[in-house]
Amino acid sequence: MQTDLWKKFEEHISLLLAIKNCNAMHCVIIVSLLLCGLIAGAYGCDVQATIDCSSNSFRYATCAVPGGLAVGIVTVIQKHSRSACTLGISFGYSAGSVWVNQGCRATFNVCSCRNYQSIDCDSWDFAHQVCGVPGAAAVTYVRLAQQRSNSACILNSSYGIDGANIYAKSGCRGRFDVCYN
Repeated sequence: MQTDLWKKFEEHISLLLAIKNCNAMHCVIIVSLLLCGLIAGAYGCDVQATIDCSSNSFRYATCAVPGGLAVGIVTVIQKHSRSACTLGISFGYSAGSVWVNQGCRATFNVCSCRNYQSIDCDSWDFAHQVCGVPGAAAVTYVRLAQQRSNSACILNSSYGIDGANIYAKSGCRGRFDVCYN
């Protein structure tokens, strides 16, 4: 476990060193977020990759994810374009590849997993709500896909992993992408 954690840390430091125009404060924020993700176990992916993908001349393009599985959760690490990079509109994941369109150019983190579901979990009246993940022995990764509340949804604060379940509290309501064993 410690060796895997160190390897992921080294991969992310290499990524930071490769990012152009990274001022000191920006790099500190990215390192902090990456460390929080590593320590909190947010990288419960069967395949995890960081790739650059570009929609040149506003054209549709795909970028293969090495070892990528059919289902993946993709997030923008750093946008390189003036055009918006909006999940489901100008970027996404399909059949082992990141796709981009409408001028989106960015560095993406991809978490690809064999067992994946989107789960609705809602904290009504600010109550702690545990939401089951059918077929899960253990949830390994959770990401807010769509927020439906005015209350903040913050990983490991107002939503997170609870064994084979996920939870929402403090008024967080949304749809969550979940990887599990």
